[in-house]
Amino acid sequence: MEKIDEFFSKIKTIYNELLNKKEESSLSYTDKYMFQLLSFSISLIHDSILIGEVSHVTKIMYKRVIETIMILSKLNKENSIYLDSYNSYNEKIIYDKYKDKLDFSLFHFDNDKFELVNIEDVEAKLPFIFPDYDLNNIVSSNNKLNEYYNMVNDLDNKNVNIINIGLIIFGLKLIDSLYKDIKIKYKNTLDYEKSFIYNHPNNKMYMSYVDREAEILLSIEGFRDISYFIKSIGIDKAFGFSEVLEVKFKAIVDYISELLNTDSSSLISLVDNNIYNSLLYEEAELLSYRSGYMIKSNIDLENEYINTVYLIDLLVLYLLRKKNVSEDTIDKFIEIINSKKNYDLKTKLEAN
Repeated sequence: MEKIDEFFSKIKTIYNELLNKKEESSLSYTDKYMFQLLSFSISLIHDSILIGEVSHVTKIMYKRVIETIMILSKLNKENSIYLDSYNSYNEKIIYDKYKDKLDFSLFHFDNDKFELVNIEDVEAKLPFIFPDYDLNNIVSSNNKLNEYYNMVNDLDNKNVNIINIGLIIFGLKLIDSLYKDIKIKYKNTLDYEKSFIYNHPNNKMYMSYVDREAEILLSIEGFRDISYFIKSIGIDKAFGFSEVLEVKFKAIVDYISELLNTDSSSLISLVDNNIYNSLLYEEAELLSYRSGYMIKSNIDLENEYINTVYLIDLLVLYLLRKKNVSEDTIDKFIEIINSKKNYDLKTKLEAN
């Protein structure tokens, strides 16, 4: 536990430093990937101590952590310019599709100032960031990480600690090599994290709704993983991990789409045909790529046009109906998700 607390204190300190740099738009290419890596890692640790079960979303996040560690090991100052250009190019493709349909005054960038990029140059320098590239070509170059990566598919509560210990060792070495001058400013233990999320008045009430929702889903055959999904995103929301929430949003949309044998975009339109939801999914796809981060935007439309968590709840509700779950259970589920949404809106209004 002492080693985990040491690791957690380090990553929380560096995460907060990078969060400040992000707000000042002064992140280096290493910072951008490290910020993503730390966000994923902290989210996994929260899930470990507050849920304690391995699920589909856990496996996805472990893969993202290992992939990001390996990509960090391949990046350097010279090829990072190609990375920024490629991400900028991808964002331009997304927003060009929506520029005549959305209120762009709400976005945090000038849509006319995207960088030009030659895709052939990027692929020559950074082939491993493209979705079609077999990442095993990189991961397999490190025997231990390759072993963990292959273990993820069969991950369960018995062998998860093997990966945890191994990745903590890798993480400490990586952090010490890249951020050796950062001093640990406080001792932020796991017990403190658990106390913070459940004892803060707003979090305590919000998480009580999340827990009740998760309990209903856990009681339904075949909804175990979705129950853990709901709890996991509730924790991320309480801590303000918007980018992690978007990655998990894509994961649960794809998961439900597979269960219903439909494509993800069609599923979103069926549940809530709001064009901002389609944009949200495309942003989530970009954040889930190995190239990994949003340069210009990371839109902040939650207050006015999008409620990501409620959209996920509606997707789950749609699945409950498709699986012919009893009307009594569905009524209880609707009552809870509406209460959760209303409480969330109330706390946002009070904060403003």
